[in-house]
Amino acid sequence: PQPPRAPKQRASSVRPTIWAVADEMWAAAGKPTDKAVVLELRKKMYDVLEEKHGVKRTSSSNELGNWMKDRLA
Repeated sequence: PQPPRAPKQRASSVRPTIWAVADEMWAAAGKPTDKAVVLELRKKMYDVLEEKHGVKRTSSSNELGNWMKDRLA
């Protein structure tokens, strides 16, 4: 029998990058709490994350949803 495999781990996570960019852009915008305003800001975050950090939009979308839940709670 083969020995049990260790669970696979990601080489690096994009979560810290996404949250850092989101926090920075949110603060620069005056930390708005209106959901519609933040959703517009999120669209800009996607572009910055994709163009400057190489983070795919699907990854950004999922994690920015978590970020919004945390920051706007």
